[in-house]
Amino acid sequence: MGLPAKKMTGFGDMLSQTATVKKPAGKKSTMPVIETDETVRGAVDSYVNAKAAEKTAKAGMDVAGTVIIERTREVQDKDGFAGKYNGSYQVKGNLHTVKFISTNRFSINPEDEPELRQLLGDAFDELFVTDFKVTLKPEVFEDDDLQGQLMNLIGEHFGTFFDTVKSLKVCDRFDELVYRRIKKKDMDALRTFCRQYKPSLR
Repeated sequence: MGLPAKKMTGFGDMLSQTATVKKPAGKKSTMPVIETDETVRGAVDSYVNAKAAEKTAKAGMDVAGTVIIERTREVQDKDGFAGKYNGSYQVKGNLHTVKFISTNRFSINPEDEPELRQLLGDAFDELFVTDFKVTLKPEVFEDDDLQGQLMNLIGEHFGTFFDTVKSLKVCDRFDELVYRRIKKKDMDALRTFCRQYKPSLR
């Protein structure tokens, strides 16, 4: 006598077995007001005043930082095209010195791939990595028939169940190597489609 057929785990059962519990969001409540003594009241006022001064100082830093970054980028580009790329510099002021530090991190819209390929030609495949992220389509969670098909025939129906998200990433040392793969006149156009993260000033 043969063994009884093994019952296949259903889609709903699989969800139950693998699900994690989401904690409920905390309820909003009215905050009680604390009446304080003179010392704490003074500290509160000092804190609020210091926070306002911090915002003013931050605005001044942003304006000055933009000037520093733009000038240092010019030097970085000149060095890069000359084969002497540097990711960091010390920038001298009258009284102080600021460190300019850039990283190999860029923001790229994958829909701009054709423009990037046109700018970089054969170097595109050397400088960029194509990344795919696959997620299950929401409809599968609502349709018993799709769930059954998923559990039985996932291979040949891949596109029915999954959304594939494509993204582009720069290669290691892209910020250095790009100077050897693009013409100087095309650098501004490249930066339109491949925006480097803002460098830090320390």
